Amino acid sequence: AEGADSRKHRQEKIFSEIDKVRQRRHDRELHFEEVERQRAEESRTREQENFEEWARKEEEFHLQQQRQRSAIRLVEGRERPVDVLAKNLLLFGLTEEEKRDRAKVKYREKYNALDELETLEAELEEPHVFLRDLKLAELEELLADVETFRTLEREAAVAASREDGGEAKRRADDGENPVLRYWDSLRLVTADEIEYVKTGGAGGAHAS
Repeated sequence: AEGADSRKHRQEKIFSEIDKVRQRRHDRELHFEEVERQRAEESRTREQENFEEWARKEEEFHLQQQRQRSAIRLVEGRERPVDVLAKNLLLFGLTEEEKRDRAKVKYREKYNALDELETLEAELEEPHVFLRDLKLAELEELLADVETFRTLEREAAVAASREDGGEAKRRADDGENPVLRYWDSLRLVTADEIEYVKTGGAGGAHAS
């Protein structure tokens, strides 16, 4: 009986050791899975951050190019209506940070028209007065150009908000972004002027 008890005890000890080995193996597998999960999560986070940074730079690049094209037409004396209306914004509306950023655009023009633009005089005529001298086709072209500027400015603000915790987007949504507010107002004024012209003076906010 004592021999049987001894064998039983050894067997139980062996089974216990086997169970401990299995448990340690299971714990290692769980640890490995957790490490892999964390690595995958960190990788996704880095990819998301890289994508957001790329998207921000992409929006900034398109906006810079739009501003540059407008400035070039102004400097070369072949401005379109939207360039005249953007002139003061390009002259005075850029922050110091934006002025530094515009010098870092990878694909540079043959010269920096935004710098050349500073040699021109500010536009003193009020936008609504300027619009009244435009024909219908010019007004419709202007509305499309205004929408392009407005869209690029808003997309750049949204992209920037990814880095400042959404503050830039909140300011844009709340109408606190003066540049966006300018283009929003200009879109409304231009659409109103188109309505006025199309109706022969019977429509639009300034119809008599």
